Amino acid sequence: MNTMICWTIWRLMKMRSRIETLLPKDKHRIENLNYEEVYIADWKDVDSTRGVEATSYPPEINSVCLHNNNQVHIVFDAFADNALPINKGVHNKQCECVLFPLANDDCNWVLFIETKYARNSEFAFRKEHDYPSCMVNQIIETVDYFRRRSIIEENRLVHALVSFPNLADDYNDRLFDALEGSELSVDSIKLKYKIAIRGSNSAIVISDKRIKLKGDS
Repeated sequence: MNTMICWTIWRLMKMRSRIETLLPKDKHRIENLNYEEVYIADWKDVDSTRGVEATSYPPEINSVCLHNNNQVHIVFDAFADNALPINKGVHNKQCECVLFPLANDDCNWVLFIETKYARNSEFAFRKEHDYPSCMVNQIIETVDYFRRRSIIEENRLVHALVSFPNLADDYNDRLFDALEGSELSVDSIKLKYKIAIRGSNSAIVISDKRIKLKGDS
């Protein structure tokens, strides 16, 4: 089978199948869901036996919420620690999870999420913690890994949320103001990395084709 045929077959595979084929199954908990509200929480700081979970109801800790009133069927991939291997004992930086429509194709949305459970604004934006830079770079590194492994296309625009679930959802400007001078503005990230990114605790799933982040028109 020649290279062109192999690549065509690969492109026809659903994104879920690409993840299951290329990445360690014990590090990726993959679910299909179509809740009207999808609540995503990272439990690792509360209960070491649990990780990133998606539920149809608000969990006992604060969370990210995807409003999915049209009940679009979504694939949710929760990353365990060291979910993105490079070589033996070496792993890529990663965010918490990725979501995308079950009917995934080149025109559908893909959403990556990174959270930090800072207990208040003071902790979230302390310079020594450097959370804004860490969060944004974890998203960029994860997306880059998915592109290098051909799980998503090289030039495909994807979406991302960097979230402080314990804070009120009005910190997008402050988060990116903290990155001023680092070339990690919303516009530069979209232009350079093809990632539409926002600091927010929520997003709206409109359809298989569309997802709306804070500030989108």
